[in-house]
Amino acid sequence: MKDAIALLEANWRGTPVVQLTTTEVWRALRRAQRRRVIGGQTYDMLIAACALKAGARTIITWNVHHLATAAREIDIEVPG
Repeated sequence: MKDAIALLEANWRGTPVVQLTTTEVWRALRRAQRRRVIGGQTYDMLIAACALKAGARTIITWNVHHLATAAREIDIEVPG
């Protein structure tokens, strides 16, 4: 466990963290409801909301289908 935490800290300690306000979370959940998004795709919508808040234009993921369905406002690409 110590090695895992040390590895995470070494690679991610200086990475900025984006968090949604309560209002932003509820807005994303309402958007999910309107789009009939359920299950894990709801989490994908929250990820996209954080990415948009951070100013990202693209999310790179292997989970293209689910994210593309849940997050129409941002480009989704496969790594590589």
